[in-house]
Amino acid sequence: MVRKLPIRLAAGSGPTFGVDDLACAAATHLGCWEDEGLDVTWTPVPGGVAAMQAVLENSVDVSYGGLGPVLRFRSDGEPVRIIVSMARALAQNLVTQKRLTSTDQLRGASWALDGFGALSHHMARLVVRALKISEDEIDWQSVGPPPERIERLLNDSIDVSLIRVEEATSLNSDQNNNLHTLMGFSELKDLVPIQPHGVLATTEIVR
Repeated sequence: MVRKLPIRLAAGSGPTFGVDDLACAAATHLGCWEDEGLDVTWTPVPGGVAAMQAVLENSVDVSYGGLGPVLRFRSDGEPVRIIVSMARALAQNLVTQKRLTSTDQLRGASWALDGFGALSHHMARLVVRALKISEDEIDWQSVGPPPERIERLLNDSIDVSLIRVEEATSLNSDQNNNLHTLMGFSELKDLVPIQPHGVLATTEIVR
């Protein structure tokens, strides 16, 4: 039996796979890692910043998260590098409380993020800029991965968040909540054509 190379991979998407994680999900569930001689173990972490930090701390070998955190660490002089891009856009909707019926009402709203500097933060900043709203007019809150953001939306302790398409669809079909999709994936893609996306990243240091 050929010994497989063990790879510890931190998933910034947390404990669940979303549609923007399909490449990694497919590689896991279809046995693609094994076909390449890799024995991949997953460590869920709250966002891309935490995933990249785990690489630098040598608790994992590779991170899966947004492009933005890698660029930030790199600009700070950290020896990180991108191996491959995993997506071209985010399959997300902008979900808000039903009382928000126009994008103008986003001014002053509380907006849930994975974390500051995470993929959800970079995309949110691009959306706000495209809507000609100052970032200072948004109450940014670091909440955590999708389950935590959805919980905050459901209990109305947050106004707005970017939520994966399939999870947003589930929320929209549930008549027992006060949420709706203010902007869908296609509208967000028109608003922000070049979006932050998921990458696999590691360190330049040979261990």
